[in-house]
Amino acid sequence: MSIPDAVVIVDPYSTGALYAPEFVGLGLRCYAVNSSDSVPDHLTSEFQPANFLRLFATPEEVVREIASETVRALSPAAKPR
Repeated sequence: MSIPDAVVIVDPYSTGALYAPEFVGLGLRCYAVNSSDSVPDHLTSEFQPANFLRLFATPEEVVREIASETVRALSPAAKPR
């Protein structure tokens, strides 16, 4: 059995939080990554961890950890302020 393709959502907050359920519904594996180490609390409260296999702290961590997977899309969301 093959592993489903993956999607990486950058800053999965606000509008970005809406993408994962759609991708999961298409049978894709979803990962999240922060573009900044200082995401405001009002945004982190919108994060829906059940929609993601993992939240990565840095882009470098994503590359290192899921390099063997087929990533079909990288979805940038708005940068946290």
